[in-house]
Amino acid sequence: MKILNWNTEIATPRGVNWRFETIRTIIASRDADIICLTEAYPETMPSAGYYVTSGLSGWERHERLGARKVVLWSRSPWTDVDDFGSARLPEGRFVRAVTQIRGETVTVVGMCIPFHNYRYHESWGEKRMAIWQGAIEYLDALREDILPQARYQERTMLIGDYKLQIPPKTYPYPSTKVNKKRETTFAGWSIPTAVDYRAFGLDKPMVDHIALTSDFRVRYMDFISRFSTDILSLSDHNGVFMAVDLP
Repeated sequence: MKILNWNTEIATPRGVNWRFETIRTIIASRDADIICLTEAYPETMPSAGYYVTSGLSGWERHERLGARKVVLWSRSPWTDVDDFGSARLPEGRFVRAVTQIRGETVTVVGMCIPFHNYRYHESWGEKRMAIWQGAIEYLDALREDILPQARYQERTMLIGDYKLQIPPKTYPYPSTKVNKKRETTFAGWSIPTAVDYRAFGLDKPMVDHIALTSDFRVRYMDFISRFSTDILSLSDHNGVFMAVDLP
């Protein structure tokens, strides 16, 4: 089972856009079975297959043009789709669905956890949030409302933009409240993407991650550089490609 995860930084299919075409070519070349793209347009996905998306997040013009915070794709149809998750989740950043790959049924949770200054600007008035508050609320909802459910205890992957360095370096710092929440929320989950980024030739720590229940076995993992050359940036995130087995 081959999985691809990448934040494409709103590479748009509209107009002449070398970045969109290059990203789409890279994604297609990996021949993945399951793909999670964050901050993305569904058109970035392979032509064949099936996709579901998170709901609206208040992302204004990007969502009016069709982009979503989370887009999940599978070469097989999706069932049991839920783009709500919990009333405590920041809206439009979650979608869960079930698919079947080579006879194996898996649950996939696509996530885009809020970044540090989500709704921090004073224009939010009484709804203004503190630094990392959105991420903390997301993690609390995952840990307390969603992940304890029986459906997430096996054959489940949590995939997307965690907006958190794992292991933490500076974003966030290891001692911060949000990092402690992250450690507690994903206790018991395997996060094979939590690597020393320098050992894989990456320019910065990973924030796009894949967490797996203990029944998955990772066979292979590779990373997708955010640069097409030394000077041309495809995204502000590095992506990941992984092959896994189930018993």
